[in-house]
Amino acid sequence: MSLLTLDAITLPAVAECSLSVAAGASKKKLGAGGAALLAAIGGHAPLTAGRILLQGEDVTHRPAERRGTATLFGPETLFAHLTLFENVAFGLRRKGGGFGGIARRAELALDLAGLRGMGNRRPHDLDREQGWRAALARAAAPFPDALLLPEPPGFLDAAIRALRPRDGGAVLLALSEPERALALADRIAVLHGGRVVQCAAPGELWERPLNRIVAEMLGPVNILAPGDAALSAEQPAPLYALRPERLRLVAEAPAVNGGAGVVEAAEFRGDSALLTVRGVARVALRVRVPGHAVPAQGSTVCLAWEARALAPLAA
Repeated sequence: MSLLTLDAITLPAVAECSLSVAAGASKKKLGAGGAALLAAIGGHAPLTAGRILLQGEDVTHRPAERRGTATLFGPETLFAHLTLFENVAFGLRRKGGGFGGIARRAELALDLAGLRGMGNRRPHDLDREQGWRAALARAAAPFPDALLLPEPPGFLDAAIRALRPRDGGAVLLALSEPERALALADRIAVLHGGRVVQCAAPGELWERPLNRIVAEMLGPVNILAPGDAALSAEQPAPLYALRPERLRLVAEAPAVNGGAGVVEAAEFRGDSALLTVRGVARVALRVRVPGHAVPAQGSTVCLAWEARALAPLAA
């Protein structure tokens, strides 16, 4: 059974979205526009149409506090008159349970959020980063069915990786930065124009994007049409995606899937560099090379790539 089902839901920023999250999934990322979906899932934004099912139950019109979800809000929502421990334990007490169990879970949540030993501090004693960490601990402590993290700050990434949803639960993130989405999620739903364009594991999305929109949203990519170069692909398609790291420098230019060109520019990125090479195809190609072996600007290089590196794209 799916943990969460979005059944043709419509919001001002989302057009008839249908999506399913399997029970036991560790993390899920919703792309651009995902924050609006998370608000709807958490009961903080009304739907125009459609249904939201959680654990098989229709929660579309159920208030937020009765959905079994928890949403990460900013540090300004912490209770100023309570200590961090009391803030985190607040939601646990509402769910019931003995003090010993509540205390252990509150301390664990603070530890996972990077706030070990700071339970006696109050919100006004914290800097911005510590405030966000406290807010994450408060949201995660009750082990909700779905922990919703809309656009969490980057300094929380390590803590988010350490989160372990309870059995049958899930952590859902809304992120607009593709690098973070690829690093944090075990499945990614890419949204464009208010619709889910593709939903798959990060590696599959990177290597086999459905169309040009998905390919370009995730990061640097070369888009080639059959007439742009001498191509030999595993299957015919109107367009192909070729990631920069799938091209390699070779001693001699091949007759197909490669050629000789001139290095027009090089963007040094530490352990790697992203080259712009002209002359191999009708369009300039981006090529990722190791940072210690960057060809000089203006030099001639020979490139090659394998047929399987050409990912077919829908028109």
